[in-house]
Amino acid sequence: MTYRTKRFKGKTMNYARYLWFTNIGPVAKGYDIHHIDGNRRNDDLSNLMVLLHKTHIRLAMGWKRMGRVWYKRCGVCNQMLPLSAYTRRSKLTETPDNRCKSCSNLYQKRRRHEKSRSY
Repeated sequence: MTYRTKRFKGKTMNYARYLWFTNIGPVAKGYDIHHIDGNRRNDDLSNLMVLLHKTHIRLAMGWKRMGRVWYKRCGVCNQMLPLSAYTRRSKLTETPDNRCKSCSNLYQKRRRHEKSRSY
């Protein structure tokens, strides 16, 4: 599903961002409009909130915030673990991997073992 857009002052913008801009004011650089209920078509102002881009991405990836700590289920062992238990996908991004560190280490060992057997 794609976001709806609106032409405004010679620019095409996300409809939720347009609604926010015309009713509340501009959204600062580095911030996104978040649909609280997760429904991109529900552009009611009571369903919209402004979040840091980093926070918005984490919510979209299934992270939950409990107190001041972010948690997510590991894609392999299915344990609910804090952000500190995950490795980054690459050095270029702060986006954490879908596997926790221990599952990622097991995966890496298995890959190295399979590579050494193939030579």
